[in-house]
Amino acid sequence: MIRLALERPISTWIACAGLVAIGTFSLFKLPVALLPTLERPSFVVEIIAPDRSREQLLTGLVEPVERRLTSLEATRSLRSETEDGSARITLETDWQTDADSLQIEATRRLEGAGDFRPQQMNVRVTGGDPTPTIEVAVLGGESGGARTLLVEKTLLPDIARLPGAGRIETVGLTPLRVVVHPRAAALAARGVTPAALAAALARVGQTSSAGRVREGASVRMLVVSEEVTSLEALGNLMIPTTQGSTPLSGLASIRLDEVPVGGSFHWNGAEGALLRIYRSPGANAVALASKVRDAVSALAGRTGGGIRLQVVRDRSVEVVAALRELALAAFLGILVGTLILRYMLGQWGPTLALSIVIPASVLTSFTFFHVFGIPLDIVSLAGLSLAGGMLVDNSIVVLESIETARARGASNPSLTGTKKIARAVVVSCVTILIVFLPLIYLRGIARAFFGEQAFAIVSSLGASLLFSLTLTPLLARYTSAGSGGASPGLTTYRSWLERCLDRPFIVLGSGLILTAVSLVSVLAIERELFPRAASAGLRFRYELPPDLTREETDRRGNGIEKRVAAAVEGASILALRGTIGGERERDNEAGRGVIDVRFESAGAARTAIPRLRQLAASLAGVRAGVEAVPSAFSELLGDNTGRLQVIVSAPDERRASALANRVSALLRERGVAAELVDSGSSGAALYIDWHEARLSALRLSREQLEMQVRAALVPSMAGRVSIGSNDLNLVLERLTPDEIGVIPVATVAGQVLPLASLANVTLRPRIQKLRREDQRPAFTLEVRQSPGSPDALELERLVRAISIRADESIRLGGEGLEISEAFAQLKLAFLLSLLLVFLTIAGSYESLVVPPLVMAAVPVAVGGGLLALLLTGQSLNMMSFIGLILLSGIVVNHTIVLIDRIEQLREAGEAEDDAIRDAAAERYRPILMTTLTTLLGMLPLALLGNEGVELRRSLATAVIGGLTTSTFASLLVVPLIHRLVEPLRSRRGSASAAMVRENAPAVE
Repeated sequence: MIRLALERPISTWIACAGLVAIGTFSLFKLPVALLPTLERPSFVVEIIAPDRSREQLLTGLVEPVERRLTSLEATRSLRSETEDGSARITLETDWQTDADSLQIEATRRLEGAGDFRPQQMNVRVTGGDPTPTIEVAVLGGESGGARTLLVEKTLLPDIARLPGAGRIETVGLTPLRVVVHPRAAALAARGVTPAALAAALARVGQTSSAGRVREGASVRMLVVSEEVTSLEALGNLMIPTTQGSTPLSGLASIRLDEVPVGGSFHWNGAEGALLRIYRSPGANAVALASKVRDAVSALAGRTGGGIRLQVVRDRSVEVVAALRELALAAFLGILVGTLILRYMLGQWGPTLALSIVIPASVLTSFTFFHVFGIPLDIVSLAGLSLAGGMLVDNSIVVLESIETARARGASNPSLTGTKKIARAVVVSCVTILIVFLPLIYLRGIARAFFGEQAFAIVSSLGASLLFSLTLTPLLARYTSAGSGGASPGLTTYRSWLERCLDRPFIVLGSGLILTAVSLVSVLAIERELFPRAASAGLRFRYELPPDLTREETDRRGNGIEKRVAAAVEGASILALRGTIGGERERDNEAGRGVIDVRFESAGAARTAIPRLRQLAASLAGVRAGVEAVPSAFSELLGDNTGRLQVIVSAPDERRASALANRVSALLRERGVAAELVDSGSSGAALYIDWHEARLSALRLSREQLEMQVRAALVPSMAGRVSIGSNDLNLVLERLTPDEIGVIPVATVAGQVLPLASLANVTLRPRIQKLRREDQRPAFTLEVRQSPGSPDALELERLVRAISIRADESIRLGGEGLEISEAFAQLKLAFLLSLLLVFLTIAGSYESLVVPPLVMAAVPVAVGGGLLALLLTGQSLNMMSFIGLILLSGIVVNHTIVLIDRIEQLREAGEAEDDAIRDAAAERYRPILMTTLTTLLGMLPLALLGNEGVELRRSLATAVIGGLTTSTFASLLVVPLIHRLVEPLRSRRGSASAAMVRENAPAVE
């Protein structure tokens, strides 16, 4: 290939230019996102059965559904929440599970599950981005109904049609409804049961078929229509009673009202509606956000009525800023690296010949991005930026070899020099590529991040290898480094090498001690799933008592929001209540609220934390807390990021509760504050105790009576009323607890009696929700994160030390579980990478001694990377761990160049020490240049500090620290180890030769 490239220069130029052109075209076709596609679909079953208690639901439907779902492949956990009248079962799966296959298989297993059919059973799969790409607020206007009308009739349809738009959630809608509130006393006085009233109102605004009428030669449909066009007409609607008929206005109050649905939303104290727009799978987040902003701008001038539209959150801004900063970091790295090359080569010709390889390799790699569907995101571009410093390494070594051949008078230095170094270049490049081979064994979030970075590095390095063996020799024909280059520090290096050769064991001992100290530093480094950045936002969470009315919930929630606003005066406030994270609002979730506070800087946010914590502690009867708002990068990973949880379970609820309290106490003794969360909200419930003797005398069935009571207490949508141009739903409100005693119920004989004459109604405490995990009652303890609190691995050790019974269990949840699994996979990947590198080098050099020599610098490099993390205050997280894996490939790439030259000189007959000196002097400059270009390429990644810096800084820091120490090992320690093992190799070679001579047949 090398000879062909040199013999056909025009074809080589055309081929290289074609690869670059195709890659450039592919670049503009790539989707743009914030993070890699992180799919963790959840299968959710929502059950509505108003006629069933929580115990009936649990045994009759929830447990059978759990048994059928628990054996599904890729099941991570199975949780359920059961309360009177409804249940929710959530099956969480592993990362990157196929959502369509999950939907098909789970739905198939649900067929025939349970002892009864609920009134409603919704089955859905949730997944995709856990946070919206862009959020649009609808503020102002004459009323919430006007805002809701604009959202439902105009904004939603327009945005839903935009390319790339996925699901759209709405919060804070208050549609106008006709509300009918029955008066229990009036119903009882006229003998009307709530069920009969609901049946009568269900026909309002509906049409029904009454048969067919023959008219001459035609047969026409007879349609009965009960249209109501005003509140007065609705009040005059006659309702059948035991005494004849009576107008609806005599039985209930009627009003036009805005009925909140889907929670509430406030922006800086102003009530409004919020649209949360998610991107569809594979869509371009930046393009979607741009189209939404354009649509909002186009609609802003046509809203009228004082309504205004405002984009309150746009995560694409962070995407663009992060990608722009990554591009700047890559450019700065290339620029500084080019200047270093210019200084060391002494001329611009060879410098540009080397520098052209970097953009050519990067652009060519975009072709592979397009073919395999890899988007441009923070991880893939970080991989390209990390590879940027390595892309020129192969060409540097090739150019140095060509210059050496030219200096020795070779007739065709480009061909001679390239062929001499080709094996080392190919082996060193293959070893880096081999490092990423273990990703085929990874799964989940580790594979999503490690896989994208691996793909970016492998594709760009593969292109670099191709260009270094074809384009670089061709350019070297027209350029020459001459004698004007520089090898800074070469004299000092030679002097140090001589000292090391004289005192090898002192140097080797110092290297071992330095490596050991550095590796021990891992014990002092904090471990977390992903690095956290200083946040300019705070999140105030609160949960009100579960048994409050909607009016009281709104009153208290508004009061809390005002107090938070007063505590953080001048900050921007976004408040959501009722619907959190896009979930459907239920009665006992209406009191859950989240208030996001955005400050001008991270320092202002830190200053406000004590005030907000003091406010949270002062809220009597309210569970509240303050946490930093995660960056968009961490937020996209879901709620698990930053949350350490311990989940305890036992065969029954009493033992599970006792175990949770015991675990909490034991952790507290060890200095770990763990708060019990989601333990099943307690409250008071009204119990109906039937007078059995009275029911028997009246021959009444309790089931029939319970159905009538339920009809009075469960709000329902009835008919429709047309008022003006509006077609409004009719809502039949529930009766209040004060009216329960006079709820009219019908007997078999047609009598209507008040409920109080048939039962006693008392108030008693009761847990509203029964929570289960993996088919057993479970409680969750959440560990408060504070300075000095344990990391996930330390918490796991503490939990494992707690003694429990055989039928009880304790496990980590949230980020603790993610860290445990991700680190286990990355450790496996690291060990497999080292093994594969060893085997690759052994096969390339037909030796089992050369691989340990080449890999001797890896422990020194890893120790340097860990020490750099400790000194800079970085954590050991998934990104820095990936940096350590990448580091092993880079170090081997740099070391193999020196070892290969020593082996060549030894094979040519030079003595060991002379071979070391000559190879070290010859390879010093290329090793120094490759190290400096890689370091300088990564330095901007570690220093530039805006959006997304937390994901790349720890990775770049680990690589920079490792490269610094590995350079010392490559240039000094590795040659000494080669010298120490050479006598062993010589004796083994002599013994093998003697054996061959002894076994050789005699020659006459």
